[in-house]
Amino acid sequence: MFLGAGVLGCLFKGFDYQEALSLLFILGLLLPSRRYFPRKSSLFQQRYPPLWVTAILFVLLGSIWVGVFNYRNIEDYSGDLWTTFDIAEDGSRFLRATLGSTVALVLFSIISLLTASQPETEIPNPSQLEKALEIAKKSRRAYALLAAMGDKALLFNKKSDAFLMYAIEGKSWISLGDPVGGEKEQQELALKFNDLCRKSKAWPLFFEVDQEHFQFYLDMGLTVMKIGEEGRVPLKSLTLESLASADLKNTFQRFKETEDYSFEVLPAGEWGGFSGELKKTSEDWLSKNKTREKGFLTGFFGEKYLSASPMALVRKEGKVAAFAHLQLSGDKQEVSTDLLRSSGEASAALEDYLMLETLLWSREKGYQWFNLGTAPLLDAEESPLAPFKDQLKEILSPYGHAAGLLDIRKDKERFNPEWSPKYLAASGNLPLAMAFNNIRSLVLKVPHAGLER
Repeated sequence: MFLGAGVLGCLFKGFDYQEALSLLFILGLLLPSRRYFPRKSSLFQQRYPPLWVTAILFVLLGSIWVGVFNYRNIEDYSGDLWTTFDIAEDGSRFLRATLGSTVALVLFSIISLLTASQPETEIPNPSQLEKALEIAKKSRRAYALLAAMGDKALLFNKKSDAFLMYAIEGKSWISLGDPVGGEKEQQELALKFNDLCRKSKAWPLFFEVDQEHFQFYLDMGLTVMKIGEEGRVPLKSLTLESLASADLKNTFQRFKETEDYSFEVLPAGEWGGFSGELKKTSEDWLSKNKTREKGFLTGFFGEKYLSASPMALVRKEGKVAAFAHLQLSGDKQEVSTDLLRSSGEASAALEDYLMLETLLWSREKGYQWFNLGTAPLLDAEESPLAPFKDQLKEILSPYGHAAGLLDIRKDKERFNPEWSPKYLAASGNLPLAMAFNNIRSLVLKVPHAGLER
């Protein structure tokens, strides 16, 4: 449209056919490629960072200064200058162009100032949570079940057979993982989310996305960087002998045989008789670790939320000593835990025993992988992420178990997992420091009650 208008403008500007032909040639080259640019955008819905605003103002002021300097010999700035149209009257054109650009900039600024401020995360209603949970249970990735927490907004596609979960922190709209659904639906939702961010003048950010979608996020115009590696234990080949840590093997034998602890997994919604004990165990664990409930990336204790999935229990003499909330993916692809806690008097080794029993149970049930979560890169202290190591530690180890970044990885290495890269995809205008601070803020927020309503 603008190229066509430019052609007409050149013809009316003294019949400048050379410029008109050049623009017409460019228009002819671009028209066949129109189908490759399907996304619509609006000039008034673009986000302009302070650097851009400053640059625009300098360009305008510089243009005015150059014009005033060039036409300083004009003695009479009368009203006739505004209405004089002649090929040689460049001074008149300068005045009209300066007035037009200044008025346009002022109007644009007024519209921007009157635009609504950034919204807050829209907590999903029960029907949306139920719909997301149905989709998540069919997903091949266990993290999809974190949608049931209720602390993240949900964006569905037209057919409502896929969704994306995100939260808003400042001007950052942060999606947790890739969209959940089929490949085509994932791309549709990612584009929809990106456009939604642009209309809201927000920065889109996709946190902990998989390598298989790396190129797609680049094609969207986002900056992609590796933030860590996800550890997954292959369950088919899992044996106690295959573990990398001898301490884990000794721990298993001690709690299983010597100290006579029992392990069981209760199906979703069938552990209500232990709810009081579980709550007490959870509160003791939080007090013991001098922390509180977290959100966004990890689960929190809420009976309705937890009842959506099975619960693994370790008991001694009938009393609950430790528990883990299990996330089971569709097609028996993956198992993960988003909550693992032990009683106040229990040793840290009891949690290792619970994890080992859960791994063995997952193998017996025919699951392919056990997901241990994301750990920092081996060279995290020397990588471009080093300045943000404190934020990363709180993000990847939200309950503060690890003393440092490498401790997070060492803790997972004991289970001899296979590692795959995880990425952050974000708008190139979003500073990394702000990105990690915003994610950290979401993790540290007191979680919404979610399914407790």
